[in-house]
Amino acid sequence: MPALRHRAGRLRYRKIFCFHMLEIETGVDYWFETLSAQPLTFSLRAQHENMKGPVRTGAVVFARLKTVHMARLRRKSPAAWEYYFKYTYHPGRPDTAKPDPHAVYELPFAAGRSFRVTQGFKSSYTHKKLESYAVDWGLPEGTPVHAARSGIVVGADGSSTSRKRGRGNFIWIRHADGTYGWYLHLKPGGVLVKAGQKVDVGKHIGYSGNTGKSTRAHLHFQVSIPTSGRYAFTTIPIRLRTADGIVSNIHTGDVHRRP
Repeated sequence: MPALRHRAGRLRYRKIFCFHMLEIETGVDYWFETLSAQPLTFSLRAQHENMKGPVRTGAVVFARLKTVHMARLRRKSPAAWEYYFKYTYHPGRPDTAKPDPHAVYELPFAAGRSFRVTQGFKSSYTHKKLESYAVDWGLPEGTPVHAARSGIVVGADGSSTSRKRGRGNFIWIRHADGTYGWYLHLKPGGVLVKAGQKVDVGKHIGYSGNTGKSTRAHLHFQVSIPTSGRYAFTTIPIRLRTADGIVSNIHTGDVHRRP
């Protein structure tokens, strides 16, 4: 989960949202601003020492351009103080997500190709808690990535070259049932679609890479929904069409071939 620690000023994220933080001698104030009218669900949590004050916890849904004051922390005594913000976010709003239990997803690479799962469901490495049902395939950098399900692109950015933090270059696709497909860690310049574009299942949408918090080239794919609880989203189980039939239990080490 992304975090902010002792940071002041304005921090912008991919033209989607930004943070405004004002750190003064006695504490810190924190605002969240949306930069797009696209609905977004956002959740903030704070850890702090020798500080007190209101923090707006739980998911906040933004459906228009807006700035919201999320936290006001002040030190309790002259002793040293410290704060640490964690946040999660997800496109869309919780009341529009109604996952289709019969949906079957195509493998997000070209027909006839096979790749090994480097992280399956509920991996002890990073696919846990909110991302329990994410899947990583070991696609070498530059491998074509294809849409696993038809939908509308609601977010896309291929401008990052960083490997230090975050999800790297990404594509978000909203499906007809209000679920969202996430394609992450794409290569710099490896995004071929843009927000608002309709894509059909199987369409070539980008190229795999190794951007963001990633130890090697791969494609991270998840289907998730925005939620109204403490966190902004959760991943959901999916069924995949493979050359060996439809699979619903996806394990690290499995090899999937797209028919």
